[in-house]
Amino acid sequence: MKRCVKCGIEKAASEFSKKKSSKDGLHSRCKACEKLYKEANKERYREQKKLYYEANKEQIREYAKLYNEANKERYREQRKLRYEANKERCREQMKLYREANKERYREHDKLRHAKESRRRDEIYIKARMKNGYTREEAVILRGIYKSTKRGEQNRDTCDQLFMAGLI
Repeated sequence: MKRCVKCGIEKAASEFSKKKSSKDGLHSRCKACEKLYKEANKERYREQKKLYYEANKEQIREYAKLYNEANKERYREQRKLRYEANKERCREQMKLYREANKERYREHDKLRHAKESRRRDEIYIKARMKNGYTREEAVILRGIYKSTKRGEQNRDTCDQLFMAGLI
Protein backbone atom coordinates (compact mmCIF):
# COMPACT_ATOMS: atom_id res chain seq x y z
CA MET A 1 0.00 0.00 0.00
CA LYS A 2 1.11 3.54 -0.80
CA ARG A 3 -0.34 6.97 -0.08
CA CYS A 4 -0.92 9.40 -3.00
CA VAL A 5 0.64 12.80 -2.30
CA LYS A 6 -2.14 14.57 -4.24
CA CYS A 7 -5.37 13.02 -2.95
CA GLY A 8 -3.93 11.57 0.31
CA ILE A 9 -5.68 8.23 -0.13
CA GLU A 10 -3.76 5.03 0.58
CA LYS A 11 -3.98 2.73 -2.45
CA ALA A 12 -2.53 -0.51 -3.77
CA ALA A 13 0.76 -0.37 -5.68
CA SER A 14 -1.09 -1.29 -8.89
CA GLU A 15 -2.87 2.11 -8.69
CA PHE A 16 0.48 3.90 -9.26
CA SER A 17 2.51 4.14 -12.49
CA LYS A 18 6.07 2.87 -12.50
CA LYS A 19 9.00 5.26 -12.09
CA LYS A 20 12.51 3.81 -12.02
CA SER A 21 14.12 6.86 -10.44
CA SER A 22 12.05 6.75 -7.25
CA LYS A 23 13.03 4.61 -4.23
CA ASP A 24 10.02 2.31 -4.40
CA GLY A 25 9.87 2.36 -8.23
CA LEU A 26 6.45 4.08 -8.31
CA HIS A 27 5.17 7.61 -8.99
CA SER A 28 4.16 9.70 -5.97
CA ARG A 29 0.71 10.46 -7.46
CA CYS A 30 -1.82 7.73 -8.21
CA LYS A 31 -2.92 7.05 -11.79
CA ALA A 32 -6.24 8.85 -11.28
CA CYS A 33 -4.60 12.03 -9.94
CA GLU A 34 -1.95 11.86 -12.67
CA LYS A 35 -4.69 11.65 -15.30
CA LEU A 36 -6.48 14.70 -13.83
CA TYR A 37 -3.19 16.64 -13.77
CA LYS A 38 -2.44 15.80 -17.40
CA GLU A 39 -5.96 16.79 -18.49
CA ALA A 40 -5.59 20.13 -16.71
CA ASN A 41 -2.17 20.74 -18.33
CA LYS A 42 -2.87 19.28 -21.76
CA GLU A 43 -1.81 22.43 -23.64
CA ARG A 44 1.50 22.63 -21.75
CA TYR A 45 2.29 18.97 -22.57
CA ARG A 46 1.36 19.54 -26.21
CA GLU A 47 3.69 22.55 -26.44
CA GLN A 48 6.56 20.64 -24.78
CA LYS A 49 6.08 17.74 -27.18
CA LYS A 50 6.10 20.10 -30.15
CA LEU A 51 9.31 21.81 -29.01
CA TYR A 52 11.00 18.45 -28.40
CA TYR A 53 10.00 17.21 -31.85
CA GLU A 54 11.35 20.34 -33.54
CA ALA A 55 14.66 20.02 -31.67
CA ASN A 56 15.03 16.27 -32.40
CA LYS A 57 13.24 15.86 -35.73
CA GLU A 58 15.98 13.93 -37.54
CA GLN A 59 16.63 11.51 -34.67
CA ILE A 60 12.90 10.83 -34.26
CA ARG A 61 12.47 10.18 -37.98
CA GLU A 62 15.49 7.89 -38.10
CA TYR A 63 14.29 5.92 -35.09
CA ALA A 64 10.78 5.62 -36.56
CA LYS A 65 12.23 4.44 -39.87
CA LEU A 66 14.34 1.76 -38.18
CA TYR A 67 11.48 0.68 -35.92
CA ASN A 68 9.01 0.43 -38.79
CA GLU A 69 11.50 -1.56 -40.86
CA ALA A 70 12.14 -3.95 -37.98
CA ASN A 71 8.40 -4.44 -37.38
CA LYS A 72 7.21 -4.49 -41.00
CA GLU A 73 5.94 -8.06 -40.87
CA ARG A 74 4.08 -7.47 -37.60
CA TYR A 75 2.37 -4.38 -39.06
CA ARG A 76 1.43 -6.29 -42.20
CA GLU A 77 -0.13 -9.06 -40.12
CA GLN A 78 -2.02 -6.54 -37.95
CA ARG A 79 -3.40 -4.76 -41.03
CA LYS A 80 -4.46 -8.09 -42.51
CA LEU A 81 -6.28 -9.12 -39.32
CA ARG A 82 -7.92 -5.71 -38.94
CA TYR A 83 -9.09 -5.83 -42.56
CA GLU A 84 -10.48 -9.37 -42.18
CA ALA A 85 -12.37 -8.35 -39.03
CA ASN A 86 -13.83 -5.23 -40.68
CA LYS A 87 -13.96 -6.22 -44.36
CA GLU A 88 -17.41 -4.76 -45.13
CA ARG A 89 -16.73 -1.52 -43.29
CA CYS A 90 -13.37 -1.12 -45.05
CA ARG A 91 -14.95 -1.68 -48.46
CA GLU A 92 -17.68 0.85 -47.73
CA GLN A 93 -15.18 3.44 -46.53
CA MET A 94 -13.00 2.88 -49.60
CA LYS A 95 -16.03 3.28 -51.86
CA LEU A 96 -16.94 6.58 -50.16
CA TYR A 97 -13.32 7.76 -50.37
CA ARG A 98 -13.10 6.96 -54.09
CA GLU A 99 -16.36 8.82 -54.72
CA ALA A 100 -15.07 11.87 -52.85
CA ASN A 101 -11.71 11.75 -54.67
CA LYS A 102 -12.71 10.84 -58.24
CA GLU A 103 -10.35 13.32 -59.86
CA ARG A 104 -7.39 12.08 -57.87
CA TYR A 105 -8.14 8.49 -58.88
CA ARG A 106 -8.54 9.47 -62.54
CA GLU A 107 -5.11 11.09 -62.43
CA HIS A 108 -3.64 8.04 -60.69
CA ASP A 109 -5.16 5.72 -63.30
CA LYS A 110 -3.73 7.84 -66.13
CA LEU A 111 -0.25 7.61 -64.60
CA ARG A 112 -0.61 3.87 -64.03
CA HIS A 113 -1.76 3.28 -67.61
CA ALA A 114 1.06 5.44 -68.98
CA LYS A 115 3.59 3.48 -66.94
CA GLU A 116 2.13 0.18 -68.17
CA SER A 117 2.21 1.44 -71.76
CA ARG A 118 5.89 2.42 -71.43
CA ARG A 119 6.63 -1.02 -69.99
CA ARG A 120 4.91 -2.74 -72.93
CA ASP A 121 6.74 -0.44 -75.38
CA GLU A 122 10.06 -1.40 -73.83
CA ILE A 123 9.25 -5.12 -74.05
CA TYR A 124 8.32 -4.69 -77.74
CA ILE A 125 11.49 -2.72 -78.48
CA LYS A 126 13.73 -5.28 -76.74
CA ALA A 127 12.07 -8.11 -78.68
CA ARG A 128 12.66 -6.29 -82.00
CA MET A 129 16.27 -5.57 -81.04
CA LYS A 130 16.77 -9.33 -80.43
CA ASN A 131 15.54 -9.83 -84.02
CA GLY A 132 18.32 -7.60 -85.36
CA TYR A 133 16.71 -4.15 -85.46
CA THR A 134 18.48 -1.12 -84.04
CA ARG A 135 16.79 0.68 -81.16
CA GLU A 136 15.74 3.54 -83.46
CA GLU A 137 14.18 1.11 -85.95
CA ALA A 138 12.40 -0.73 -83.13
CA VAL A 139 11.00 2.56 -81.79
CA ILE A 140 9.71 3.47 -85.26
CA LEU A 141 8.14 0.03 -85.63
CA ARG A 142 6.47 0.38 -82.24
CA GLY A 143 4.99 3.71 -83.27
CA ILE A 144 3.64 2.24 -86.50
CA TYR A 145 2.31 -0.82 -84.71
CA LYS A 146 0.55 1.30 -82.09
CA SER A 147 -1.04 3.54 -84.72
CA THR A 148 -2.56 0.58 -86.57
CA LYS A 149 -4.79 -2.26 -85.43
CA ARG A 150 -3.13 -4.60 -82.99
CA GLY A 151 -2.55 -8.29 -83.59
CA GLU A 152 0.18 -10.80 -84.43
CA GLN A 153 -0.51 -10.60 -88.17
CA ASN A 154 -0.29 -6.83 -88.09
CA ARG A 155 3.02 -6.96 -86.21
CA ASP A 156 4.50 -9.29 -88.84
CA THR A 157 3.12 -7.09 -91.64
CA CYS A 158 4.73 -4.00 -90.09
CA ASP A 159 8.07 -5.86 -89.90
CA GLN A 160 7.82 -6.95 -93.57
CA LEU A 161 6.88 -3.47 -94.82
CA PHE A 162 9.68 -1.92 -92.79
CA MET A 163 12.25 -4.39 -94.09
CA ALA A 164 11.11 -3.75 -97.65
CA GLY A 165 11.63 -0.02 -97.07
CA LEU A 166 7.98 0.80 -97.71
CA ILE A 167 7.50 2.43 -94.33
